[in-house]
Amino acid sequence: MLVLDYHLIANQDRHKGNFGAVRNVETPEFQGFAPLFDCGTSLRYDTPDAYIETDLNIESQPFCSFHNEQIRLVKHPERFNLSALQGIPQEIQVLFEDERAKAYIPSSRAEKIIQVIIMRIQMLEKFFS
Repeated sequence: MLVLDYHLIANQDRHKGNFGAVRNVETPEFQGFAPLFDCGTSLRYDTPDAYIETDLNIESQPFCSFHNEQIRLVKHPERFNLSALQGIPQEIQVLFEDERAKAYIPSSRAEKIIQVIIMRIQMLEKFFS
């Protein structure tokens, strides 16, 4: 959750009501974590295009005030296969090129968002190395 919110989507609203656990309905036994949900305050959703910067230390929740502090809570970064992030910016570019996306997201904004993602992947690789 911390890695996704930090490196890929720059989510600013992962408060304690935005993640959860799955329990067995018959017993209170913990089954695992729920899939992540409520990511609506991501990818600089409320920032005008002219103010989107790639290297912002974005505010975060629930454990620290900023993502650059919160990412340090990841105990075992070696568990993450960062090579799986290769190609993510290109996949997002394809999504932005869809006519339905173009109707809502200007190409100038799409380009800035992709640059944010590229920079955050690089920041994560640097942090984890």
